[in-house]
Amino acid sequence: MFFGKIKKTAISIVLAIACVMVTCGITSDPAYAADMGAVYGIYEHGTGWSGYHGDSKTARAGTGSYVTAIRASLLGQPEGMNGTLSYQVNLSGSGWLSWQENMTSNGSTETDMPLEAVRMAFTGQLAENYDVYYSVYQNGSWTTPVKNGETAGTEGQGLRVDGLWVTVTGKDAEVPEGPNAKSVDPTQPMVALTFDDGPSKYTPRILDSLEANGGRATFFMVGNRVASYASTVKRMTDLGCETDSHTWAHTYLTGMSEGEILQSLNQTRDAIVAAGGSAPKGVRPEERSTMPARRFSLRQECRRSSGLWIRWTGRRETLSTPLTPF
Repeated sequence: MFFGKIKKTAISIVLAIACVMVTCGITSDPAYAADMGAVYGIYEHGTGWSGYHGDSKTARAGTGSYVTAIRASLLGQPEGMNGTLSYQVNLSGSGWLSWQENMTSNGSTETDMPLEAVRMAFTGQLAENYDVYYSVYQNGSWTTPVKNGETAGTEGQGLRVDGLWVTVTGKDAEVPEGPNAKSVDPTQPMVALTFDDGPSKYTPRILDSLEANGGRATFFMVGNRVASYASTVKRMTDLGCETDSHTWAHTYLTGMSEGEILQSLNQTRDAIVAAGGSAPKGVRPEERSTMPARRFSLRQECRRSSGLWIRWTGRRETLSTPLTPF
């Protein structure tokens, strides 16, 4: 038992170091995967930087928002192989900006001008051994994936980029399917499914049902439960679900200081990412403990310091059946 705890701690430390290295643009042997992959983030107008998204994961701006900048790098670059993942953006009103690399922001984080198109390419020996495919979410759908410096998106026609998808393959490997199979058409009627208080031993049954029916859901997870169900959290992301925060220990935020709240959110975020999930975009606190007078200030604290926003649930009394933790 003691050895198991040490092993889990060691794995968490390795993953944390890998994330820092990616952020700084440093490459090394893969921390836990045999293949190289892209890691990237988008700057959402009115919200800020998203969490980092792993290879082949869709990064979408929230409802009513859009992308004004991107940043990207690699995880697991082979030792001794030189080169970088570079990227160029077409910013509305400015045209094509200079190529950037190593998680350097490309676009604008200071204005409300959207991106219209994106290009990505490898340099050095990476270009000889790998292809990078990418797509943008534009005008209500994902564009057909393009590769190696080709243009994703339509420029000069007033269309904006609302999302980004990137994946790395071996040179001249089979063309990847792209994100369309996992995308949602927001113009069609739909029901948004959310589950709180997990993960638990029951969560795989929910994921089985979602997978069988082509569904997606948002899971608001209690951070101190995540490590015990790491494979389940990774499966959520693989199925296209959103992995969000329900605080670290399901505590009442109204009795916590701002520093304690942020520590709770940061711990939960780190646990979810270490388990293979995407960094949370939302946090749902314990509704019954949060008085209306505190809602605005809590939301401001979260958004100012971590880019998260609070999603409030409906009153429990409005439900015809009891709530069951997933």
